[in-house]
Amino acid sequence: MATNIIYDKIMKGVQYVLRSAASGTAVTLPVFLSDEDPGGGERLIISPELHTQLVGASGLAGYRYTVHLDYYNPSSISDKERTQKVHDIQYLLDTNITARDVNDAVYYHQGTVVSVEYPEHDDEEIDYEARLVYEATYPQTLS
Repeated sequence: MATNIIYDKIMKGVQYVLRSAASGTAVTLPVFLSDEDPGGGERLIISPELHTQLVGASGLAGYRYTVHLDYYNPSSISDKERTQKVHDIQYLLDTNITARDVNDAVYYHQGTVVSVEYPEHDDEEIDYEARLVYEATYPQTLS
């Protein structure tokens, strides 16, 4: 079976970066993939959004993948606390633009947070405190 790039490389790569790079930082919250979400409590949930094919010279290609990271906190927090937590998450991701595991295998390249949304608290359909949209590239060779 072929590798599911968006799930196995991008989503798990972001999860790995946030779990490993967060050690000793202000980002101390559980990070789950969308199908693992236990619900309740402060947490960050990573979900797939889309992917776009990139084609380069000499048969080199890749895909640009987009995932969103939803920050949940059921406790009442101030805008200052909320924006600081999101800033800390974004900083970790932006300082780890290429994700590698402990064996130096690449998860993805050129990762970047492209936007952050802070929804209105009175919108009952949205229950997250913030949404970060993250894009990363995974290179592939065309046959």
